[in-house]
Amino acid sequence: MKTFVAAAVAITLFAGNIFAGDIGSMMKAKARGSGGENAALPSAPPPSQPGQPSAPTVPPPQVLTPEQAALARVVADLNGVKTDDIEKLRGNLMEMVRGASKPSLGAVRKLAQDLATALAGKTLAPSQRSRVAQDLQAVLGGVTVPALQMNDIIADVPALLKKAGADAKAAGAVGDDLKSIAAEIKKPAAK
Repeated sequence: MKTFVAAAVAITLFAGNIFAGDIGSMMKAKARGSGGENAALPSAPPPSQPGQPSAPTVPPPQVLTPEQAALARVVADLNGVKTDDIEKLRGNLMEMVRGASKPSLGAVRKLAQDLATALAGKTLAPSQRSRVAQDLQAVLGGVTVPALQMNDIIADVPALLKKAGADAKAAGAVGDDLKSIAAEIKKPAAK
């Protein structure tokens, strides 16, 4: 039994040296670039050269919620509103309406008309446009906030319009429209 184990160990060591030599020579040949019999195997693509720019990755398009899309359209509408754009502005304002209680179409049309009048020939700065649009969305969307905070939101719109150079009377009309819309939304729906 001892001779059998000794013979098995000797054969294993002898065979290991023979095969290790072949593997070692193949590795050396591969490192030198003469791949030998394994040269046809595909290898990983070479890394891009430092001087070459890699292909730019394009981020996936951002998907907007209906509320975000409506807000973006109103922000765009506020950039140079003309009296011809009243129906488009009214439609985009109506898209901001959320909740069970909705303002009347006439109230939103009057708001669109008064906004167009207040902004005729005036330009809101980008930050002012987005702030006015957010305030409009808060009122039209029926956001549940304390009455005092809603009053502040409503008062913010005429103040921003006045900063842009709008007539105080026209800016006040927009504020009055927002107050009536907020009251209309707050009123329980008729059964």
